[in-house]
Amino acid sequence: MQPPEDQAPKPGSAQYYGQVSPADPLAGKDSSQFDFIMNQQPKPKDPLASFSNLSPIKIVAGVLILLILVLILGSIFGGGDPNSKRVVDLMAQTQEITRVTEAIQQDIKDDNTLALTATAESTLTSQQTQFGLYLADTKSKYNKKLLAARQDSATDSQMQTATQNNQLESAYAAYLKTSLENYRNSLAGVFKKTESKTLKNLIDDAYTSVQTLLKSPQLEQT
Repeated sequence: MQPPEDQAPKPGSAQYYGQVSPADPLAGKDSSQFDFIMNQQPKPKDPLASFSNLSPIKIVAGVLILLILVLILGSIFGGGDPNSKRVVDLMAQTQEITRVTEAIQQDIKDDNTLALTATAESTLTSQQTQFGLYLADTKSKYNKKLLAARQDSATDSQMQTATQNNQLESAYAAYLKTSLENYRNSLAGVFKKTESKTLKNLIDDAYTSVQTLLKSPQLEQT
């Protein structure tokens, strides 16, 4: 009996895949030495790489757009003169004194007091206009709500009671003197804090006018 001849391994069998051809350049090589090729991960992209590829024109355009946005947002949310809030408060005080003065004028019977109301109204209205122009020049924004911040309904009640008791002239004189003194103090406070020569000149003129009003006989006797 002749020994069986070596048969070629069947495809798909372990012997088949285990057979190595001498012509194979990788024959007998350890495949683990090539694992680094399969396991190599892509390197993360540099976030600055795309920026560095931009042309100088695009970079400059982007910076200009950013600056424009900052200026627009600044003008909307915070722009204007740093003294604007103080100036608006001065205007609120003049508006309230003027409002009360106009409300009681028709009930004043004394000619001297009536003349005082007219002078006070004209003086304070002029000052309010000047302060408003200053805010407009400095591109400072304000609204009616801010101007009405000093409005006090209690004053109206006091004037009504004084009218009923035939004491309106003395009650108004007392109110005007106190209000002008407070306003004068506010003027002095803003004058010390501001560095604007224009605003200092406006306040200086307003202060002098208020001092003149306070020297009126009706107020000096109060």
